[in-house]
Amino acid sequence: MKKPKKKTAHPYLIELGAQIKQLRTHKKLSLETLGSEIGLDASNLQKIEQGQNLTLHTILKLCICLKTTPAKLFDKLTWDLTEKDIDALTNPRTIKKPKNKPQSKKTK
Repeated sequence: MKKPKKKTAHPYLIELGAQIKQLRTHKKLSLETLGSEIGLDASNLQKIEQGQNLTLHTILKLCICLKTTPAKLFDKLTWDLTEKDIDALTNPRTIKKPKNKPQSKKTK
């Protein structure tokens, strides 16, 4: 059975993850220690540091634990995103249409 292809993280997200790792190692925190502080195991935190599974909620928790602000975290990143990058970062979501329910007939 073939393994599904692993989706490559966008370079921008990889850079953000590397910045998080740099802050963690500068503060001499292990993956396990920081992960437990934000409610993640070490392997999930390692994925974040590789640019995967990043959410705003997790970034905010990391900023609190690493004693930094989102502004400082993002300020160190290269800001040269194009529309193509934005398209690659967004996952188009399909909107499910509600099923038409047959209307019940009102009786008098």
